[in-house]
Amino acid sequence: VFPLALIVGMDLQPPCFSLAVSQVEFHLADQRLREDCERVVEGRQFDFIVDDASHQPADVLVCLLWMWPYLKSGGIYVIEDLEPHICDRFAALLPQATVIPNTGPFGGLEPLIVLRKPKFTRCQKFPSGEQCALEAGHSGGCKWYSGD
Repeated sequence: VFPLALIVGMDLQPPCFSLAVSQVEFHLADQRLREDCERVVEGRQFDFIVDDASHQPADVLVCLLWMWPYLKSGGIYVIEDLEPHICDRFAALLPQATVIPNTGPFGGLEPLIVLRKPKFTRCQKFPSGEQCALEAGHSGGCKWYSGD
């Protein structure tokens, strides 16, 4: 479907099969460690990120914090295989999250949490590093954030 896509993966264990494909990168890394995430992404921006790692809520939140800055504006972030009651709590914490019911390969409920990063157009950068960004398609008010 995406013949030019680059797939970048990371895990605590090496893959159990050969990844002799030029458009696949694999990195031994821990999603909980910021330095590992930054080493894997190498400053790149991604259209689509899937967290299908430890399935532990604390790990998922930490990984989301480390990886969110590397998701392109308008990109999609998916979290897989959290317990349904945990998904409801994520949805309450992150109102932009959509919880999609999903049946796993063994018939159990394995909902997906889907977040889309808003599209922003930069308005102005200030010496303090703060920037004003106007959400694309939105005519009123600026949203403020710090950094690049």
